[in-house]
Amino acid sequence: MINSIGIIGAGRVGGALSLLLREKGFNISGVYSKSLSSAEKLALKINSFVYRDLESLVMESELIFITTPDREIARVAREIAKIPNLKGKYFAHTSGSQCYKILSPIKEKGGITFTMHPLQAIASPEMGRQVMPEAYFSLEGDPEGVKLGAYLVRVLGAKVLYLKENQKSLYHAGAVVASNYLVTLIDIALELLEISGIDREEGYRALKPLILGTLNNIEKYGTVKALTGPIARGDTLTIEQHLEKLQDYPKLMEFYRVLGKRTLEMAQKRDDYNPEKGQEILKLFEGEKFNG
Repeated sequence: MINSIGIIGAGRVGGALSLLLREKGFNISGVYSKSLSSAEKLALKINSFVYRDLESLVMESELIFITTPDREIARVAREIAKIPNLKGKYFAHTSGSQCYKILSPIKEKGGITFTMHPLQAIASPEMGRQVMPEAYFSLEGDPEGVKLGAYLVRVLGAKVLYLKENQKSLYHAGAVVASNYLVTLIDIALELLEISGIDREEGYRALKPLILGTLNNIEKYGTVKALTGPIARGDTLTIEQHLEKLQDYPKLMEFYRVLGKRTLEMAQKRDDYNPEKGQEILKLFEGEKFNG
C-alpha cells in the first residue's frame, strides 16, 4: 500500500516507529533531523539514509511521519508547505495533544494529513519498538489518512482508537494523568515511606506488588469496585491519624487531601457506602483541625 516512508525527527518516538515499521517490512526511505548525529544513529539502525534537507526526504517518500517535539510541528509543516508537488502524499504527526489541523499548510498544498499517536510511554527507541505492538494508536484527520493509519496500526499488531478533532486535548490530558501523574503518585508514596524511615529502593520493592495488584483489580472489577482502604470502608480514625502526622509536611498534606476528596466521590458510588461516615471524612479533609 505504501512503498516508502520518511521520518522527520530521530528521537524516541521516531526511532521506535521506524524500527518497528522496518521490522514489519516497510521501506524507510530516510531520516531527517535537526540533529545530524541523531539522524545518523537512527539511519544506521534501520539501514536507511540521512537527508540533509526536507525537500529531498519528502520527494522520496509517499508517507512522511513528523515525530518532532510538539513545539516544532507547526514550523515543520510550514517548511514542508513550501515544497512543490505535495498532492497525494500522506503526512502524519505523532503528537498526542495536537490535532491534524496543525498540518493545514500541507493540506492546503494537496497533502493528505492525519495524526497517529501511540498511547504508550516510550523511554527509548528500543523499548518503544517492544511496547508499541501492545498499545493503542489514536487516529484523527483526513479520511484517507485515517484509513492508511488504521492499516499501518493493524500491521504493527496494535489497536486503533478513533478520535474526533475536538477530543484530542482531553484525550491527551487523560493519558498524562494515567502515565506521568502515576509516576508522580508513586514518587510521593516513596517520599512518605522515606519519611517513615524506609529506604527508597526497598520501599519501591515493597510497593510494587501492591501497585500491580491494584492495577489487576481495576482491570477485573473496574475502578469503583477495586477501591479499598480507609475511605472505602469509612475508617475516620485512620484518616485522622494520617492527617495528624502530615501536619509537618504541608505540601504532602495538601496532596493527600485533594486526592482524598476525589477518592471519597468515587466511594459514594459503592453499594456499601456509608453517608454518615462519608460526611465525617469530608469534614476531616475540609476542616480546620489539620492546617499543616
